Amino acid sequence: EYKVPIVVEDSDNLIVFPTTSPLADDCVWISLKRIRNIYKIDNYNTKVVFDNDKEIVVPCSFRSIENQLSRASRLDLVLKNRKNS
Repeated sequence: EYKVPIVVEDSDNLIVFPTTSPLADDCVWISLKRIRNIYKIDNYNTKVVFDNDKEIVVPCSFRSIENQLSRASRLDLVLKNRKNS
């Protein structure tokens, strides 16, 4: 299954991405703009720190979260380039 980022609000480039399959009960949707940092806790858990200093631990590998961030960032760039052309 794909874990694609989704544009929630186009005018503000509000992009969210899932930590696991959207069909999974433990799926968490994270806003790209609100992430300050991510930290590897162990092979199966990652801490996400938001711009308001709130933190959550998601049951997802650091590498997987990095990949999701990368996909969401690329989508953000495409949207910005489309608006500027």
